This record gives sequence, C-alpha cells and structure tokens, in this order.
Amino acid sequence: QSNKQLLTCIFCQENSEVKLNSEALVLSAYVQNSRVLSKNRTRRIENWDVFDPTFMSNDLHWGVHVSSCGHAIHASCWTKYHNSITSQDHRRTLRMRGSANYDTERNEFLCPLCQTLSNTIIPVLPSLRSFARERKLAQMSFNEWLDGLEKALNGSIESRYEIETQEEQLFFNPCPLTSITKMMAERAAQNFQLLFGFAGDSKVQEFSDSIRERLISFAKNIYAFGFNVDPEDDNDRIPIILWSSCAYTIQSTEQVLRIDSKSIFSQLSIRQNELISCLTKVAAVYGLLKDNEKIRKHCLKLLSVLLLSRTNIQIPSLADIDLFHLLVSLCFTLPILFASKDISPSLTNVPTGNLNNLYLMRLIFMAHCIQILSSEGFLYENKNDNYQSQTDIRNKNNDDAEIQILQKLIEKIMKNQISSSSSTNLLSPEEIRDKLKQSVLPLLRCSALFYHHLTGTSWPVESGLDEYSTICHYLGLPICLSKLFDIENERCLNDLINNWISNLSTSKSLIKYPVSVNELYQLPKEYIDLMNQVSQGVAPYKYARDEIRSPCICLICGEVVVRSASSSTPTPISTNSIISAFLNIDQTLGPCNLHTQQCCGSVGLYLRVKECSLLLLNIVNDGRVNKTRGTLMAAPYLDDYGETDQNLRRGNPLHLCDERYLALYRRWLGHSIPEDISRNMELSNTSIYGHNWSQF
Repeated sequence: QSNKQLLTCIFCQENSEVKLNSEALVLSAYVQNSRVLSKNRTRRIENWDVFDPTFMSNDLHWGVHVSSCGHAIHASCWTKYHNSITSQDHRRTLRMRGSANYDTERNEFLCPLCQTLSNTIIPVLPSLRSFARERKLAQMSFNEWLDGLEKALNGSIESRYEIETQEEQLFFNPCPLTSITKMMAERAAQNFQLLFGFAGDSKVQEFSDSIRERLISFAKNIYAFGFNVDPEDDNDRIPIILWSSCAYTIQSTEQVLRIDSKSIFSQLSIRQNELISCLTKVAAVYGLLKDNEKIRKHCLKLLSVLLLSRTNIQIPSLADIDLFHLLVSLCFTLPILFASKDISPSLTNVPTGNLNNLYLMRLIFMAHCIQILSSEGFLYENKNDNYQSQTDIRNKNNDDAEIQILQKLIEKIMKNQISSSSSTNLLSPEEIRDKLKQSVLPLLRCSALFYHHLTGTSWPVESGLDEYSTICHYLGLPICLSKLFDIENERCLNDLINNWISNLSTSKSLIKYPVSVNELYQLPKEYIDLMNQVSQGVAPYKYARDEIRSPCICLICGEVVVRSASSSTPTPISTNSIISAFLNIDQTLGPCNLHTQQCCGSVGLYLRVKECSLLLLNIVNDGRVNKTRGTLMAAPYLDDYGETDQNLRRGNPLHLCDERYLALYRRWLGHSIPEDISRNMELSNTSIYGHNWSQF
C-alpha cells in the first residue's frame, strides 16, 4: 500500500499524486435520502430536525445514499467550474432557462466530463496505512478485550438527580484508560494500554487546509441533503449521518451485486470501487476533526446495545438494530474511546485493521447469529424458505461440533421464546445451520467490502471454498460455528450470549431471515392483461370518471393511483386523505407525488397505463413551490417488431420485455433514477422549470 496514487484532473489534465498535505483532489458525488432498501414502507419520520440517527433500524426504513461517477478533479479547478456555471445560471433570464437539467440553488451541477448529476464533492485520500503510525502489536484474547470494554462501559455510567422531574437521570461520562487497566490483570492491562493508548507523535503529517475544508464541507452536505434540512456548521448528528451513509451505500452496492449473482471479490466496477474507497476513508478520518468528548459518548452509547449494560438507560433492543451500521460506527469511534480531553486524536488513530477491528467483527458476527436464530419463525419450517443446503465437503468433526453448539443455542432460545404453534415443525439442526449461514452472508459481504477499502488488504485468491468460508477466512473469523461460540471456559462471553438471548426474546421485530432484496412489482406479460387488471381495480370508484383516463401503477408496491386529467385538484385512488392530513402531507400535490412520499420516499416509478409510458419522479422536500422533477420514458413493453408504442398510437399487441424491466430495476436499486431524469431532460431538451411535476 506504499505505492503512489496518481490521478489526472479532468479539468486541467494535470497528473497529481494523492497526498494529505497537498491540494485536494475530489470526485463529483450525489447525495440523496433513500427508502430503496426499506422493508417497512408504512414507517415515516415525522420531524427531521429532531430525528436521532444513532441506531439504524434493521428494516432499513430510511438511509442516505452517495453515488459518484468516479472522475477526479482538483478542488481549485472544481471551484472555478462551479463558480462559472453558477454565475452563468444567474445571468440567464427565466425564458432562457429551457435547457437547465440541474438546480444551482440546490448546489447541483454536472460532472465536467460525463455530465452526471451531482450536488457535492468528496475528497480523495491516500491509503490510511500510509499515515497510520506502526504500533507494537497487542496480544490479548477476545475474552480479555471484551472484559475491558464491559469495565469501560460500566465505569462510564453516572447518575444525576433532576430536581424538576424528581427522577434519577443516567448519562455517559467516559472514564480514563488508567481506571480500567487498574481493574485488569497485569498482562491484559498492558495489552489494553497498547491497543487504546494515545502516545503523541510529532512527526505525523496532518491535513492540508484544502483537504480539511473539503472534508468538513462534504460531511455538512451529507447532513443537509440526507435530512433535507438547512446546512449547519456544527451539529452533533453530522458525524453520525456520515458514518450511516457509508454503511448504507455499501449495503446498496452489495445488493446490486447480489441480484446479478456477482461475487464481491474483484467484481465491482471502477466507479463503485472509487466511491466506496473515498467514502470509507473520509468517514474514518472525520471523527478526528470533531469534539472527541461527544464522539466518545457516542461510542459508549453504541457499545451499550451490544454489551447490554445493567442500567435503565433507554436504548433500542438488539433485535431491532441493523448490525452492519453498528459495526461501521463502532469501527470509527472505538479507536478514540479513551482519548484525553487535552490531546486531540491524531491520524495515527484511524482504524487500519488491528485487534480492535478483528474482535469487533467477531462480536458483531456473533450478535447477528443470535439475532437471526432468535427472530420469529426462523427455527421452524416455512414454505417460503428458499435457502440452499451447503454442498461443500466438510470435516466430519467440525460438522458434529457445529451441530452440538447449535443445539445448545437452540435450546436456550426456545426456553426464552413464547411457544410456537404446534402445527409448525422444527427444522433439523443441519437445516438451521445452512439457513443461518445463508442469512448471515449479506452482513459478511458488506463487512468484507468495508474492511477491504478501509485497510487495503488484497482480496483472497480463488481457493475452491464456498463464499461463506472464503469471506470468513478473509475477515479472520472462524469458519466453524463451534469455534465461534466456544464458550465452555469463557464465563464473560457465556453471560453475554445469555443476556442477548434473554433480550431478544421480548422483541417483536418483523424482519424475516434470510432477508431478500427488494423487487419491483411483477407486471403481467401481456399489456392487454395489465389494462384489464387496472380497469377492474378502478371501476368501483364513482368519482374517478375523469381521472380514469390516466391511471398509474406504482412499480414499487403495485398500487394503482390516478392522475387528474382536468384542472381540478387531483384525487388519488389508493391514498387515504385522512392519513395524508394526519401526516401533514401537502394535499395540493398530485396523487403520484402523494403516494411517492408515503411509499417510496424521494423517488417514484410509475407506469401510466393509458399512455403506455413510464413516469419517473424525484421529490425534494426543501420547502420550495416546485420541489418535484420528473420525466416520461417508454414503458418496458414491446410489440412483435421489438418497438415501443408510447401513447398506444399503433395499437399492436405489446409484450413485457424482461431485459428492459431488469435494467430499470437495476437503475432503481442502484439509486440512479435522479441521474436518469436529468439525462432524459437533457436529451428531450426539457427543463426543471418547464413542467410542474408536482401535479402528477
């Protein structure tokens, strides 16, 4: 990883080396609020100004996604370019703005090379190992590491009596490292000090002003565009949402690879590689720029969910949390857990794959296994199960040991769970093991992507092992579950697992494992069948006589909504106006806009049945009058000659084109719809100012 990284600026064509102490090189990026991965479309965040993003729910009901074209440009060159297009836009009269497919008022611009829609820039950083100081390696067991963190957590909880409420308030006050090591055995204390100690190093290089400025600006834009709120220079949620966006973007990328049955090893595009690499490094170093006292308290709050401190501090149940988001946030905060108030953390404290990362990955992996085994109905037969039995040749001793440890865990879980219906049959231990390994694969794939770009560790060579075994080996995890849950002589770990099982037994999480990738609505093969299906659905509504001319099918949930064909206020068929009023949704919006806000978040996909066309919408909730942009495209139905028939002018029989629909699905899952809208507006020479898309 000591090789120099040279990039060519697309603006001035100059080759520049990526350094910490030189002018920043940046990538154009687009940040958007997302509900693409959501497993609970009825859930809605009422007030973004007070929303706490600390813990991501495992239904992924919202997220912040970052995309990039991957083209590098000097920060100074980008500033010149951005100032140029901004002043050019301001000089235009309103009637001359017909070709604008981006909004400079929202900081939008197009990449100078490929014209990809963007709204921020992300700085390119060198490998984290290039500026992380070599430390003497700590040698301690997983149990000793876990015991030290539990002591740190319990020693950092203080209480305060509130006179006004006459209640005892608990809060975190991070304790110093020395108070923890005093309670540990001498050898364990020395290694714990090595792992978390903060010895100063005056030779460590620091950020240039250019890079520091771009780091802070990017994080501020993540916060503003992710929450659709006004930018703030110093908000406690900024680092949290930055780390969350890193995790959510990696999860989205993993799912795009999964639907194409692609391995995470060396099958990412250059664009995906550049983005995840930049985003991971920026997220890793950003915490070092902020108030470390707040970061340390945040770390303790995250640890309290995993280690289940015996207090009454209000934290969500482990069953309701997405553990990959927890892994990412802890990875970035754990290195500065014991940072002194007087000494700011330096770049030597960035995570680069030490013992902390190894044991944290193991702890999260174990918690996820228990989370899955304790989920509702996982241990029982289900006709919808689509897991595949493992066919690789196993070592017989390992196989027997896995079954034994699983049986012990299953017995503990079933004792704590409410008895299931007698009509459902318990799966065999072998089936549960295979189902469990398939269920944990998404977490393992995301973690491997994350640590690969964080540490720069090269991908493993093809070894003939299955994907589960290969990734476990890459992450330093035991392949055999019996070695992972070897708790016979580990009292601390055994108590923790028992606490997890007890905690999870009271959960009412509705997530079913293995978790599948969200899909678009399954359209009929023949277009005439689609028309009949829609006409039957809307006929009973007497008020829809005019609106029935333009029914639309939401391709995300399959509901039918109706766009008004007259100038009167549009009326949705499938949207409850009482719910809309309760949720404070603007009733002057068209039905597709209303439905998009309740179902899909900021991006809507609709098939307009009468016109045989696709309606793509991108809603920006920033309080402006015209806050929706959209475009119309040909529907994925072709006639016998392979041609589309937009507006049904020819009247030939139409059949669903699976390739076109799959391409649309990939674009939606990859969060590329805003980019598609922008490009289509450019091709059709339309403008964001030319249509009132909010009335659709």
